[in-house]
Amino acid sequence: RIEEAKKNKVKAHVVDKPLFRYWNRWVDSGRYPMLFSFDLKTKEYKNLFKGTGYTFDVKGAGAGNYDISPDGKEICFVFDTARNPGLDSNNDLYTLDLASGKIANITEANKAGDSSPKYSPNGKYILYSSTKTPFTPEYSRLTLFDRDAGSSKVLTEEFEYSPSGAQWCKDTEHIYFTAGVEGRSPMFRYDLEKAKIQKLFDGHSMASVQVGVNEKRLFFSRQAFHMPPTLFAANKDGSDEIQLTKFNDKLLSEIRRHNAESIKFKGAEEMKF
Repeated sequence: RIEEAKKNKVKAHVVDKPLFRYWNRWVDSGRYPMLFSFDLKTKEYKNLFKGTGYTFDVKGAGAGNYDISPDGKEICFVFDTARNPGLDSNNDLYTLDLASGKIANITEANKAGDSSPKYSPNGKYILYSSTKTPFTPEYSRLTLFDRDAGSSKVLTEEFEYSPSGAQWCKDTEHIYFTAGVEGRSPMFRYDLEKAKIQKLFDGHSMASVQVGVNEKRLFFSRQAFHMPPTLFAANKDGSDEIQLTKFNDKLLSEIRRHNAESIKFKGAEEMKF
């Protein structure tokens, strides 16, 4: 059908859904991103969504749309329950038992968006992002789903920023993440036992946090007006920071650059800017 469409002289599109185009491609062809598994021994692949009615959205199955449990027996994925992209949306988290094929909605109670599932290293929890208002841009909250209890609780209800790129520590006691704060993205750590958030260190726009295998070092990407995305490593308190990648050093040495400055002032009705 793809080949027929290319050869067809008629290029008109019949549109019966609000979302008919995504960036530079049409999405009215009936094709949707699916999740596959590949057996390394038999070299066979399997469409895990075949016959279920579930698909990923038009953005595809990229990072944040699914995760695999530590024991490899379950997959948690994101599916838009509203199924009316462009007009309405309600992303929920679903678990897929790979042995039985059973699928369950674990965030049905929340009528707004749920996304970015991430299993804890010990397999007890699923960490994810949630919002409260359907189909409205708002800040997200780190939320924890207890797999045994079958219930969720918000971890960052009082945190006034949107956590992103959350990563578990291997001992399942801490969660590392970044958040946009006044034009920067500092590094934070959430203590699961104490239920407290600690700001670790700042450094322009930080992202893609990874916890080292020895639990002592953090690896992350940093960028600023004077520096393209560059990989760094540092201790958890921000000390002993080193730059890991230097692909652009020669090019940047030939460019006259200026660092951006932060300026704060008090506006109308005592608002801070």
